[in-house]
Formats: sequence, C-alpha cells, structure tokens
Amino acid sequence: MRKNQINGKLYFSLHKQGELYALSFFLCASRLFNHKTFTKKDFPKLMAGINRSDKTIYRLIDKCVNLGLISKDKDKYILRSNKDIQKEYGTKYCFSVHVPEDKIKVSLKEVYNFLQTIPMLSNINSQIIKVAKIKDMTYKKTCSQLNCNMPYKDIQAVKRWEKKGLSFSYSEVTTLSNKTGSKLSGVSKPTFIKLKQFIHRTGACCVNRRSMIHLENVSVAELFEMRDNFADFGIPSYAKYNFLHMYIYSDLASGFTIPNIKVRTTHLYSNYDTKKMVVAC
Repeated sequence: MRKNQINGKLYFSLHKQGELYALSFFLCASRLFNHKTFTKKDFPKLMAGINRSDKTIYRLIDKCVNLGLISKDKDKYILRSNKDIQKEYGTKYCFSVHVPEDKIKVSLKEVYNFLQTIPMLSNINSQIIKVAKIKDMTYKKTCSQLNCNMPYKDIQAVKRWEKKGLSFSYSEVTTLSNKTGSKLSGVSKPTFIKLKQFIHRTGACCVNRRSMIHLENVSVAELFEMRDNFADFGIPSYAKYNFLHMYIYSDLASGFTIPNIKVRTTHLYSNYDTKKMVVAC
C-alpha cells in the first residue's frame, strides 16, 4: 500500500477552478521525476509515463506554469516543492488516502479519476466518523442509565448531547446517491457512476448496489396493467421490473465502505458487560 497525500487547500482551490487535469499532470510528473526537475530531453519519458503526445505535454506544462505548479529556468522545468506548497496553503488542511500501488499507476487518466473521487471519499469518511460518534454516545448513555462507574466527563458529554437534541439513532450503512455524489464531485451522473466503479476497482472504497423490492410475484401482463398507475400502489414512477424473478423494485443510494480505517475502542466501564464500540480515529 502507498500513502498518496495531497494538500487539501491546494486541491480544493484547483477543483473550484476546474483544473484537476493540470493537478493530475503535476502529480504524475512529480512521481516520474523525484528530483523535481526535468528538461525537453526527458519528454519521451514523460510522454510514455502519462501516455500523451508532445503537444499535450506542452499544453499541460503551460497550464501548470500559469497555476504556479511549475516554473521554468531557461531550458529546465522545476516542479513546485511540497515545502513551497505548505508555505502558501498551510500544513493543517491535508488529507491522505491509501490506495493499492498496483491499481493507481503513473497514468494521467488514473490519477485524474482518483482526484475526482476525493469529495466522494471525504463525504463517506465523514459519515463513518459521525456514525461512530453516535455509537459511542449511545454506549455511554446506556452505561449511565445502568449506573455504571464512568468518568464524569462522559456523563457530561451525554447530557450535552441530549441538551442539543441530537439523535441516538443511526444506520450502519453509509450511502451516497448519484445526485448528491455527482454534485459533490462536480461531474454528471453517468460520470459519477463510472467513478464509483473506478474506486471499487482500485480498492479505495467498496461500493455495494442497494435496492428495494416494492411488489413480488408480478406477471408481465399485470405489470402492463398497473405501470401507468404506480402511485395507486405506493410505487414510485421510476421503479423497475425484474423479468427473471418477477418483482418491481427501485434502486437505492449505493452503500460505501472504506477499508483499512484505523480505529480505537472506548473504555469499558465496570459492571456493564457489552462489546467494545468502534470509533474512527
């Protein structure tokens, strides 16, 4: 596994400008040239590495120069160092994602696709942390109701949670609809669906298709009779029909799971026998 880290402020700045393609080129060049410099003599290596023509190389270099990612000194091109990026954008607002190295290769298309999925992965990770927090508070509330020996700060945390009117209910499934996901990533719905397939293939996130069955044992003849009046049966107009198993269903928001998340467990209070609650770090 390789740790791919990108400065968050730099990323979102270029994402807002619609310049993720230029950032992809910068990241590919940075991996190809660890010493951060290259010349026109290195163009064949660059062309082979990202699988693009020399015209595209010149165009992307000019774009990166305008964005401040690359500087030119006579016939030498200098890639911006991490230290310079941190000076401008800071070091606190960074995020990192673990992706199998054999999946994300030095390919402009692969890196570009990966950069487009970051808002999606960030949203899923936020949901996981939120669910873990609710789990932890539910556990502490149960302990307080059973008069367990627990730290004063945990008792106060439960009271603050209740005072704010926050819910103790949650769903184990982290989901993201095509509509929300496409809006977050700034792409069309068909492109977002392709990105879901991409992150599933890379192993960065497991995507599970989810659906709801509305009516079973429906023949084709019955389907044709009722399809114009789905609302009368409490079935949404966008519902689909499974010809093999003969039921009417509709797709739900896909379920997402991010593997290899580091976790910690809460302290087990005495006099209360239960499983440890998992909390995302």
